[in-house]
Amino acid sequence: MSSASKSPQASPTTCEIAKRIHNIPHPTLTSTNSNSPVQFSSNLVDALQSNSEKAHQSNQSDSTRAKALELEIQNRVAQELQRLREREQQTLAQIEKRIESKDATLPITAATAPLAPSSGYTEGSLNLDAPRIPFAGRHHDPAPTYAAPQEAAPQPAKRDVSRDAVAVEIDQLRSKLDGRRKLTELDGEVAKARADVTSCLQLNDRRPLNCWEEVDAFKREVARMEAAFVDRIVG
Repeated sequence: MSSASKSPQASPTTCEIAKRIHNIPHPTLTSTNSNSPVQFSSNLVDALQSNSEKAHQSNQSDSTRAKALELEIQNRVAQELQRLREREQQTLAQIEKRIESKDATLPITAATAPLAPSSGYTEGSLNLDAPRIPFAGRHHDPAPTYAAPQEAAPQPAKRDVSRDAVAVEIDQLRSKLDGRRKLTELDGEVAKARADVTSCLQLNDRRPLNCWEEVDAFKREVARMEAAFVDRIVG
């Protein structure tokens, strides 16, 4: 009975409802214009620029290292080839000097030596060592004297042997020069190994260490070419 005796709550009036609605915060609506420029903060712009510059510098450093490695390999190849050419020229010059020295030191024999007087007497002078003619008197003709026939000087064998040695030396020189022609065939293999190194560096411009197998193969080809050249020219 006590609950029934309570009076019901009074409903809010229209004024109170209006005040409550007025006090509710309404969201502010802003109109966007598609033509207005989009603005970013300076920190965001600086961060984007620094990241872009770092990426660009990293790409440039990788490509620069690859180009420097390729130039170094090309310089090494050029130096090796130049060293081989210089050694070849020195070897040929030594062979020519040996041939010239052998020609200059041929033995002087009777066939090549200049004629020298057999005695120190001049023509028309009295030679006491000359053979005497016996006196046979007034009515006898002096006995004719005949000069002993001079034996023909035999051709020296040493000169023929030296000529044969020079001929053998010339044949050896020709065979070595023919070996130089075969050396150009080995240059093709070296060029192929060099092309492999170059193509590998172009494919792995950021990872040049991946081309160590091609670089080792190129070094082996150069060493083999040098050994073959030395064997043909010197040995």
